[in-house]
Formats: sequence, structure tokens, C-alpha cells
Amino acid sequence: DVFKTLAESLKSSISEVLQFKPFNLLETIANSEKPYKILILGYNGVGKSITCAKLASYLKEHSLKVILAAGDTFRAVGDVQLAEYASLVDVPVIKHKTGSDSCSVIFDAITSAKAKQLDVVIADTAGRIQSNKDLMRELEKIVRINKPDLKILVLDAFSGSDVVTQVQEFDNTVGV
Repeated sequence: DVFKTLAESLKSSISEVLQFKPFNLLETIANSEKPYKILILGYNGVGKSITCAKLASYLKEHSLKVILAAGDTFRAVGDVQLAEYASLVDVPVIKHKTGSDSCSVIFDAITSAKAKQLDVVIADTAGRIQSNKDLMRELEKIVRINKPDLKILVLDAFSGSDVVTQVQEFDNTVGV
């Protein structure tokens, strides 16, 4: 059957192109120094804050102690939004007032996690347009000072081919 052969060939070709090294987050956290630091970053409005909460909930379900860092100090309600999500999943959040240094909020969350012997810090960041060099430099500073163990780039499927540029720019700037 031509369609069956074509489908199998296409599946095989796609599998070859999309091969990747398996990554087990729970195992990685278990074998890492605590707290394990995760930085969530991406474009404006892609769902970084809700991703933080969903990830915190997942890790909590696996008996890990998690704290969130409200590093989106740029938006007037960035910290409020993350605090509400943190409340819904019953995890603590470290936040500062709007306009505070994002890097220091994340640093404070890491310091708190160490003092309380927590397992994971998940840091939210302000949305960034990859062509805004000032915002990308701020992201470089956050990474340089807080040394995240994992950087997760959240993307929007509706962005079309622009996601390729987003991935390239974020990867060139901070490595994702």
C-alpha cells in the first residue's frame, strides 16, 4: 500500500531529524546540588508564569519542596500574577515591588531556598522581545549571577516561523 509506505517513510525521516538526548528532570534534580535552579524565560505573553506554577505543582506531586521567584518585576502585576498561581498550587513565592531588580529577586529566592533546605527554585522572568538588546543584557546578568541549572524557553506555537529566531537569539544570549 503506497500510503502506508509513505507514512512509514515520513515517520522514519522525522524521527531521524528530531532525535534528542532524553532528559529526566526528577532524576536530574535528585542528583544535583540543592536548590536546583530553573529559569523560565521567553517572549511577552507566552505563558511563563503559568508554566512556573504547573512545573511547581508537578514537582510538588513528586515530593519536592519548591519556591517560586517573581522575577517579572517589569509588569505592574507580574508579581501579583505569580503569587496568585503560587497560592493555587500551595508553594511559597519571593517577590519584590514592581520595578525592583529582577536579578536580586531571584537571588533572594535562592538564598531563602538554601536557608529553608528547599529542593527547587523556579524563577519567572519578564517577557522579552529577542531584538531588545537591553532586556537581553538583563537576562545575561540574571544568568551570570544566579547560575541556573536549567533554562526553559517558553514559546507560542502561534508565532509561526518567528520562533526559530526567538530560539536562536535566546540561545545565543544565555544558552537554552
